[in-house]
Amino acid sequence: MTEGAAQAVARNSISPEQSMKHSELPLDFRKPTSRDADDGPSVAVGLMRVATFFAAVAMASYFVWEIFSESAALSRLNTTADIFSYPSRCAGDGTPIETGEPNCVDLGRYIFIHGSVNMAVRRACPGAPSAVLSFEPGQVSRKEIHLARKSLQVYAEYGTKVPC
Repeated sequence: MTEGAAQAVARNSISPEQSMKHSELPLDFRKPTSRDADDGPSVAVGLMRVATFFAAVAMASYFVWEIFSESAALSRLNTTADIFSYPSRCAGDGTPIETGEPNCVDLGRYIFIHGSVNMAVRRACPGAPSAVLSFEPGQVSRKEIHLARKSLQVYAEYGTKVPC
């Protein structure tokens, strides 16, 4: 090394005293804030968490209600019945008639009659006696609503009747 280069290296090197000064510098260069204290979350953050929790509970409750409620089941049955094409005409008690628009179908377990109020004549099958069912709120069980809807869907998709 030349003498000038050695002097430049000596000027740029750090002495042991200077290295001690550098190690005493703080490693965190952020400005201190009031949130640095371990006080826990603020009131605003707590309110946001509570509001998010209640919103999630409300949405879950709504979806459960829509899946399992009687009114939702009747609404799904009415939607399925409205798009179904009926092959025959029936009176309100399920007897065939010659006049009017097609409004009924023999589904095997049920004779489904579509009208202002959907009705079905349930045949006497094992475990269930014959009955006339009126699909109105509070008049029939959700089980019967689901069975009638599934029977309509099976008949529409496959053209077969659901056996007793």
